[in-house]
Amino acid sequence: MHTPTTAWDRAPTDKELNSFYGKDKSTAVQDEIIETLTQTIRTVPASKLGLPYVKSESGYRTKLALYPIAEVLADYGTDSKPLEMLLMALEKSDCPLVASYRLALAERYADAWADDVEEVRGEE
Repeated sequence: MHTPTTAWDRAPTDKELNSFYGKDKSTAVQDEIIETLTQTIRTVPASKLGLPYVKSESGYRTKLALYPIAEVLADYGTDSKPLEMLLMALEKSDCPLVASYRLALAERYADAWADDVEEVRGEE
């Protein structure tokens, strides 16, 4: 699996593009997003939270909408930095919730592959 090592190996972020073009970025929405994922999520169920984004509609029309946290995780959780931090949590955390995540991930992977691996190994 190829892990991006430079900005040229992946799509640039808005922050990188704005920096390139010399455009200052507002921090109000950035702060709101960071607060939602680092603080609010600790008091409000993730299923009830969303992050703002701009949704394209027919033609050139756009509107603000909420991106569900589960979809944010699915779409951005494997980017290099979030994935690196998740792997570190899996390796080093003694938190019971992280242990539950490790078990759920292990059970799901085993469900998908254990039978095939046993068959190839000849362990039926």
